[in-house]
Amino acid sequence: MEKSAAGDRSPGGSNYLFYALAEQNRLAEAIKIHPLDASDDSDPFHFLALAVAWRLAGNLTEAERWQARALKLLDEGETDWTRAAALLRRATDPEPDE
Repeated sequence: MEKSAAGDRSPGGSNYLFYALAEQNRLAEAIKIHPLDASDDSDPFHFLALAVAWRLAGNLTEAERWQARALKLLDEGETDWTRAAALLRRATDPEPDE
């Protein structure tokens, strides 16, 4: 995916490159694609992707920071997003009907 997205200068291409780099634990490079600290990006899934990647890399402080930003955006979104935020905040796994 990285090779396909690297030459694509469209918004979709940069999204694919962002996720490809995050999946490879190349987080500093991914953040250069979407500089989320310095932007008003409203896509909570960019922040969630980084939260998961930081957690897998063993940096819980960074993971929690990025997850908090994702949850804030999910809270401001549509009904499904607010439900997802509530489930992500819980200490217990969701039930199948949730």
